[in-house]
Amino acid sequence: MKEAVRKLLIVVNTDWGFLAYRLPIALEAKRLGWQVFVATPDTGDAYLIKEAGLNHVTLNMSRKGLNPFNELKTIYDFWRLYNKLSPQIVHHVTVKPIIYGSLVAAFLNKSFVVNAISGLGYVFTSLPKNNVTRFLTTFLYKIALNSPKSKTIFQNPDDLNLFIQEGMVTKSKTRLILGSGVNCSVFLPSNTTLTDKLVMLPARMLFDKGIYEFVSAVSMLKVDFPDVKFVLVGRADDGNPALIPTKQLRAWEMAGLIEWWGYKRNMNEVLNMATMVVLPSYREGLPKVLLEAAACGKPIISTNVPGCKEIVRHEVNGLLIPAKDEVALAEA
Repeated sequence: MKEAVRKLLIVVNTDWGFLAYRLPIALEAKRLGWQVFVATPDTGDAYLIKEAGLNHVTLNMSRKGLNPFNELKTIYDFWRLYNKLSPQIVHHVTVKPIIYGSLVAAFLNKSFVVNAISGLGYVFTSLPKNNVTRFLTTFLYKIALNSPKSKTIFQNPDDLNLFIQEGMVTKSKTRLILGSGVNCSVFLPSNTTLTDKLVMLPARMLFDKGIYEFVSAVSMLKVDFPDVKFVLVGRADDGNPALIPTKQLRAWEMAGLIEWWGYKRNMNEVLNMATMVVLPSYREGLPKVLLEAAACGKPIISTNVPGCKEIVRHEVNGLLIPAKDEVALAEA
């Protein structure tokens, strides 16, 4: 009797997010004989998922939209997809896939669910506790994360403990895995001698990554250190409410404060161009880019917040400073 094909469905809110953080998991599952489906919106990188030999399903989902009719349509699309595929395991990453996908999977009762909380995001880092969106998100997490067939992975102990204390998940349903990992055969120190003094902030262009503090610190340093380049590397993430507009990034460039290099696929080569790497984030899950920078042997300046403090050992492989403090950042 022929053994039934095991199906794994991975759901992420962007195609590029899947490629950046979950592609190795999908490829390993495929190597082990699973039939792997990846459901994301198509923002232009879905073809790369198909080129990797995976099945891509386009899922219409607004990352920041809260229109009730559109959200109900999205939930229906989840239901239709899950009902059609009937995967043995569904792996959800990011807020809407975790909440909507977990609720649908629990209703259908066909799949085991693995959720990945890769950071608290804008709702928890930037909105007050009495905000309606935060209240609603917390309430939905309490329902979504406690299904009998689900487990939730956290990337740092602070996030895990917060979810338990707020009653969003019971401890027995959690696992702690420190980050998405880094391929140390790709990210490794370069033997090339650096000719430029280059301070690099690699991240999506969001205010909660500490971009404004970085630029403020640069404005304090430019006069005394005119030979140093200060560079931002990362995409302008239009779907995120913490977006820094492209117009603002270009204005900083025109003022001679920074260079904005945009998104780069060859981050192993890009990071090895840096004299030091800076990430003054407000809070993280466990930032992959700092793992990559550490693997490349780069000194790091980051903030003493959950996620970042798990990677940077103060005065060992870098410096930790308070979040939202441009003066401390400039001094570091």
